[in-house]
Amino acid sequence: MGIEIVTFIFGGLLLLTGILGGGFDARGLKIPTVAMVPRVIASIAGLVFIVIGILISGNNTETIDPESQDQSAPVEFTISSELNENAISEQVAILLDGKIVGTLTASQQHPESMITVSVPQEGNYSYSVDGSIIYDIDGTEEAYTCTGQGNINVTAGKNFNVGVSISGETILISLIE
Repeated sequence: MGIEIVTFIFGGLLLLTGILGGGFDARGLKIPTVAMVPRVIASIAGLVFIVIGILISGNNTETIDPESQDQSAPVEFTISSELNENAISEQVAILLDGKIVGTLTASQQHPESMITVSVPQEGNYSYSVDGSIIYDIDGTEEAYTCTGQGNINVTAGKNFNVGVSISGETILISLIE
């Protein structure tokens, strides 16, 4: 029990004594009968203690000091991709912490693609990548689904590149510093 509660309860008992004149028992605390002058004094003292209890509890509420708050501004970084050899086009959606932050689209006419991403602060973020890449395999266009996931450590101005690794029919994508 905090000091503000004890002060408030004590003030309430004094005020109750002043109003009723005593002669009652409150949870084992016996308040004797009091004459008129002490009742007035008890009433005034009770009101003072109640006000003090309220003021103390008001001062104990946590105030936010703007100087102590984390003043970190949003952090921007880039993710870029360059079309691989034999690739005709690619379209890859980038998700950070489960939210889509952009889509990289590259083609033979525009073989490089880049997005700028803004996050609340520097730190580690999980990513997942989903998309498709169309390759020219011996004169035939073949579309492949690609996917990947991992973690990146984001700092302001950092650049991540899309890395592609092919294992049989599986295309894995990762973000590389």
